[in-house]
Amino acid sequence: MAENKLVRGTMMLTGATLFSRVLGLLYIFPFTAMVGQQGNALYSYGYLPYTLLLSLSTLGIPMAVSKFVAKYHAMGDYKTGHRLFRSSLLVMAITGFLSFLLLFFLAPWIAEGVLPNNDPTGNRTEDVVFTIRMVSIALIIIPIMGVIRGYFQGFQSMGPTAISQVVEQIFRVSFILIITFLILQVGDGSIGTAVGWATFGAFIGGLGSFLVLFYFWQKRKAGIYAQISESNTGAEELPLRGMYKELIRYALPLSFVGLAIPLYQLIDMATFSSAMTNGFGVSDGEAETAFGIFVRTSHSVILIPVAVATAMSVNIIPAITRSNTKGAIDEMKSYITKSLQLILFFTVPAMVGLILLSEPAFAALFGMEDYVLGGHILGMYAPAAVLFSLFAVTAAMLQA
Repeated sequence: MAENKLVRGTMMLTGATLFSRVLGLLYIFPFTAMVGQQGNALYSYGYLPYTLLLSLSTLGIPMAVSKFVAKYHAMGDYKTGHRLFRSSLLVMAITGFLSFLLLFFLAPWIAEGVLPNNDPTGNRTEDVVFTIRMVSIALIIIPIMGVIRGYFQGFQSMGPTAISQVVEQIFRVSFILIITFLILQVGDGSIGTAVGWATFGAFIGGLGSFLVLFYFWQKRKAGIYAQISESNTGAEELPLRGMYKELIRYALPLSFVGLAIPLYQLIDMATFSSAMTNGFGVSDGEAETAFGIFVRTSHSVILIPVAVATAMSVNIIPAITRSNTKGAIDEMKSYITKSLQLILFFTVPAMVGLILLSEPAFAALFGMEDYVLGGHILGMYAPAAVLFSLFAVTAAMLQA
């Protein structure tokens, strides 16, 4: 029964994550047709610092809340998990707002670091500043949303997370395509303005997801409070300081895991153009075209098979935590074995296919322009899909 719940939850999250990944890939086709690869590079200049600040503002707390809640629910203590949930909402609201202010005011400094040459063949510094500031607004709402998802996951209820992910992506993608079309085709605006407003889609998507999660909370809060009223809190109530000490012990390893990919992507963003221009003598425009292919188009393609691992890593933490808390070692081993089997079953064939068909795959997805360079980058990048997947799942297993 427990294994069936794990598989069902994983399949639900996998379906939602796959849908989100595919939608996130499909929108890149018309978006790239409107803004080009340099527009993709500009989008990444805003989105990559945002991703890093998002990881820093949350510090792994949403996933840690999932583990914390699952642990105390396994002991019949629903009240302690709910107290932590309410407190974490306040903490995430504060850290999210501080991260927004930090990214907003650091935007000019980041832009100058990314485009030190200010070559007229590439993007303008002021467009990078505008893009970073537009996406930074999403930091106000996304961390709060993550805690609510983590709380539901602690109940091993993956439906709210799955549905909110789908709605978030639909809202975000729809806004990106509509606003980009209106600015470029109707309003005759610049690519810099269009891309800046497109990154604001992160806030729009987060708002849609938050509304879905609020609906689920309103629907389930009566049952949750009924469980809390019957909660077994033990001899004495765990103080807030003790809860946060335990939560931070869970969250710090998760925050390091969450920071790994954004950190190396930020290093790529800071060094790619200068390495291409200084090392190979290409213009800023040519360097940004290559960077757009690398960080947006190729990365989006390999994240599709990684979607299984993303769903599994979210679902495996509360499942293994419950088994470990109850001392059910055989059940825990079974979870680990099935998780690794599922990951390799999906990602290894996908990697081989992308390597063998990299050029035609890139041309079919993104058009014939730059397809040779794009296919070469995609083929070289494909093995990372397996490593990303194993990284996410094994880190979640060790944490749980």
